[in-house]
Amino acid sequence: RIYGVYRTQGVGFAAIYVQENPDRVKAFAAKHKLPYPILIDQNGTAARAYNVRGVPTKVLIDPAGQIFRNPSWNLDADLATLLRQN
Repeated sequence: RIYGVYRTQGVGFAAIYVQENPDRVKAFAAKHKLPYPILIDQNGTAARAYNVRGVPTKVLIDPAGQIFRNPSWNLDADLATLLRQN
């Protein structure tokens, strides 16, 4: 739902699977017809860089590439705030 609402407002989305089997991730993405890029962090490098403590975690990054909210507990409210600021 959130993807459908915000993608037309210039918000990009990606799913990052941490230390998951690539074949299982591909099968899951195909089965659920995920419309956004699917990335695999096989060794946990990105998870450590963004201080991910559990999954799923939602991290918002602003247009300048800076972390806006990590983690985002209320994605709708945080996205609305981010869009108002930019």
